[in-house]
Amino acid sequence: MALSFDNTENRLFHILKITDTNTAMPLLLALKYTLKDKKKLNSCFKVLEIFIITRYVCNMNNKDYNKNFATISVEFCKSKDTKVLKSLSFPKQEQIEESLKYIPSNKNKKANLILFWIELYRRYSNKNNQDIIELSYNYTLEHLCPQSWKQWSMLLKMMMKQMSLFIK
Repeated sequence: MALSFDNTENRLFHILKITDTNTAMPLLLALKYTLKDKKKLNSCFKVLEIFIITRYVCNMNNKDYNKNFATISVEFCKSKDTKVLKSLSFPKQEQIEESLKYIPSNKNKKANLILFWIELYRRYSNKNNQDIIELSYNYTLEHLCPQSWKQWSMLLKMMMKQMSLFIK
């Protein structure tokens, strides 16, 4: 299946699949069932996406996900207020930057996921100049990596800029 950056729901489900995070499903279903405003739903999905991907990149433990997502699901179902998502514990900006700088070579799966979505974002941002803005997740790291090491700092800055929109 080809993925595109502008489909927030598919992007989140893809990240959940790759990171093997199934415990968020009850919360996603509650949000999807309750929120009729597509913008608000996408905004919630983006918060969850950033939460999962940043913790994944930072190697933060996900053993509490079951309890956390269950608690948030119950609170959301009672209150119907998306502010319950603010109780999620995001990594600090410095942690994310350090983790992105030093992804071990045996963690190719993480680098592949990050670079795949950076490439889709790049294509989406330049969609007026691109023929193809969708990709299938079967590209290897070599397909997506910058050819020059000098370009890595640019990628890191671009990714941090995007993440800073969601992390305070």
